[in-house]
Amino acid sequence: VISIVPANHPELIKKSYAQGAVDCVVQQVNWLELIPRLQHLHQAANTSRQLAESQKRLADVQRIAGLGYWDWDIVEDKIYVSDELCRIFGRPKEHWKGIESMFRSIHPRDQDRVQRILQDHNTKGKPYDFEFRVIHSDDSVRVVHAQGEVTSMGDANPVWAAGTVEDISEARQRDATIRKLAYIDSLTGLHNRAAFCEQLNEGLLLAKEQGSKLAVISLDVDNF
Repeated sequence: VISIVPANHPELIKKSYAQGAVDCVVQQVNWLELIPRLQHLHQAANTSRQLAESQKRLADVQRIAGLGYWDWDIVEDKIYVSDELCRIFGRPKEHWKGIESMFRSIHPRDQDRVQRILQDHNTKGKPYDFEFRVIHSDDSVRVVHAQGEVTSMGDANPVWAAGTVEDISEARQRDATIRKLAYIDSLTGLHNRAAFCEQLNEGLLLAKEQGSKLAVISLDVDNF
């Protein structure tokens, strides 16, 4: 909307903008000048609409895939997070003030490990790929899969990091259920023969690598 107002009426210009006008021109319009302005405004509106549509598509893809995005300005310690990442962590965007705000949501037993991984990859400038647990705002524990990369300057000092976080809690719960069905006896709740054979093979391989010995104790439970 372009509003045409009388000259020397600034209050009308303010009112026009308040009512939704994107530009104002005074009467006695120079149409040769106005047409390029209209074309520019039309192009700018199309660009703005396309950007909004692109951002919505990206948000929809992240929501459907359960994939959150974040990036971190290491020098300024400023962090940006997507809406889906906020949902995964259960924290509003106001929560994310710097990298420490992310560590506050990580499970206490995983914080040191995550910090070591990030520091190591920040130093070497290598992509990272690992899993860790987070404490959701509802106090539930979620398992997430993180991937990302670090950007460094010529002197190897990291300046930027970015990555994705995927909520894989349900997948890990299914894995645990399948493993329990495969390796736990439903009657006794103890490890079954398959679990014993797997652990024995792992023990034999470890003993061979270390040049050590392995002992096996067999207990026969009567009347069972």
